[in-house]
Amino acid sequence: LLLESSLLCHHVFYNGLLIHLCQKASLECLIDSRNGKTVIVGAGKLGRALLDYGGFSDYGLDILAAFDTDVSQNNASGKPILPIDGLHDFCKENNVSIGVIAVPARAAQEVCDKLCQSGIKAIMSFAPCKLTAPDGVAIQYENMALSLAHLKTQIKQ
Repeated sequence: LLLESSLLCHHVFYNGLLIHLCQKASLECLIDSRNGKTVIVGAGKLGRALLDYGGFSDYGLDILAAFDTDVSQNNASGKPILPIDGLHDFCKENNVSIGVIAVPARAAQEVCDKLCQSGIKAIMSFAPCKLTAPDGVAIQYENMALSLAHLKTQIKQ
C-alpha cells in the first residue's frame, strides 16, 4: 500500500481499484450544494490563466468574471474582465461567495477587504502574504513556489 497525501484527502493505491473509489469519494465531498460562484481579482497572467481554465466547473465552481484596474486585456474564455470599481455590486447582484486574489502582495490586503465588504465568505490567495479577514471568512493560501520547492525535495538522488 502506498499513501499519497494531497491538500484534499489521502489516496490509497492498491491494484488500481481503490484509486477510482477514492477519487470518486473525493469528488462527492467536493461537489455539493454550496454556492460555487467565484470572482478573480487581478487579471494579469495568473488571473487570466485561472479565468480561462475550464476545469473548475468539474468541482461545482463557476468562475463568473475577473476584476482589474486594466480591463483592456483579452482572455480566451470569453468571460468578462471588469473594472475593480464594480466588484461590490457584481458580487451582491450575482450572489458570489468565493473570491480569488491574484494580485501582488502590496495590493492583497486592500483586495481582501473589498472582497469581504462585497459579501465574500471564502478567499483563495495567491499573494505571498498573510491576510486579515473578519470572522467567518475562510482564507486558503496558495504558494506555487513553495509547492514546487517541496516537490523538488521529493526527487530521489
